Parts: sequence; structure tokens; C-alpha cells
Amino acid sequence: MKKILIGIVLTAFMPWVSLAKTLPAEYFAKEPEFKGVRLSPDGKHLAVLVPMGRETRVAILKTESKKLLSVFEYGEDHHAYSVTWANNERILVRVGIKWGPLDYEMGSAEMFATNIDGSHRKRIFEPGYSLVDILRDEPRHVLVSRSWGSKGAGGKAHVMELNIYTKRMSRFVVGPEHSSRIVFDRDYKPRYASGSDEKYNSYVFKYVVDGW
Repeated sequence: MKKILIGIVLTAFMPWVSLAKTLPAEYFAKEPEFKGVRLSPDGKHLAVLVPMGRETRVAILKTESKKLLSVFEYGEDHHAYSVTWANNERILVRVGIKWGPLDYEMGSAEMFATNIDGSHRKRIFEPGYSLVDILRDEPRHVLVSRSWGSKGAGGKAHVMELNIYTKRMSRFVVGPEHSSRIVFDRDYKPRYASGSDEKYNSYVFKYVVDGW
């Protein structure tokens, strides 16, 4: 299996021998052999999503040699939808359930964290949370969000600071009623929040010194 993954990924980096070759129609309809390539912050590794029938795995390669370092799988009907570099040694993988290779994602996804050598692998948050951003100056932490309470009963967006090694969370900022999303500036200061109520009325809030 490891040799198959190496062949799939390395093929993607080989130059085209003949651009004039006529390709069959089936070529454009088949599932991609790889997708979602992401370069590590230091440029030394690549993270690649590799569809394998009823699952999608994550492969880590060394950028210079294209040597396969590790492969992560999540089980049948479980697909890695995206991979994010939290720092040079640790990746975050968004994993969800999908029945059939061409079907849509079912429900909310989970987030797994692992070192690229396969160590310290764990689920860092359950469905319902979403990744907001990577904290550039704090490589062990990210921002995640979740909205608590129903829209009609004062639901609020909660943004938490999450340690990607210990799973420990601390409150970062809470949005106003009827908010489901908070927008930050480059310094991670809240600027705007948006959402809707049970009647689908839309709201936009601005953060000022005293709050929303």
C-alpha cells in the first residue's frame, strides 16, 4: 500500500511528456489521484490528500526528495477533507463521513491533530466546532468557534483558544445574540460579527471598545 501511495503522489509531480496527446473522455470524469496539496511553513514537507476509494488519506512527503514520510487513514467511509499546517511538526485534518466516492459530506466534520511523524495523534474537537485561524505567534494554539443556544433563544458565537497538543480550551471572545460568525483582523482582534434569527433576519455587529 505504501508503494502505491508513493506512485500516486510522485506521478503528480512528473512533467507532461506530450501535451498534444488526445485524452479519452473518461480521463476528465474519474476521481483525482491526489488533491489539497499544502506546503509546511518552513517549506520542508508537503501534506497531500489521497482518495483511496471509500476513504481519503493524508500523505506527508519531504519536499526536496518527494520521499514518503507517513500516511494517515481514518477508516472506511471517512474522508480527510482538508489539511492545515498548525506549525512545522503538526497538522490539523478535517475528517467527515461520506458514503460513496462522489457523494456529498454527511453532517459536521471532526478535527484531528497529529505530528507528521505519526506521534501525538488525537481528535482535538468534535463536530459542531470550526477552525477559525492559526495563531502565528503561538504555534501550540489555534482559534476555534461554535455557536451555543438556538437562534431564536439568543444563540451566540463563542471563539475559544485551543491547545492542539493537550486539547485544553480557554475563552477568547463571545459574540452578541444572534451571532454565528466573528471576523478578526490580522492581530486577532474581533471586528465584526454576523448571524440571523429564527425568522432569517440577518444581523451584522461591529466591535467597539466597550463591546458589541
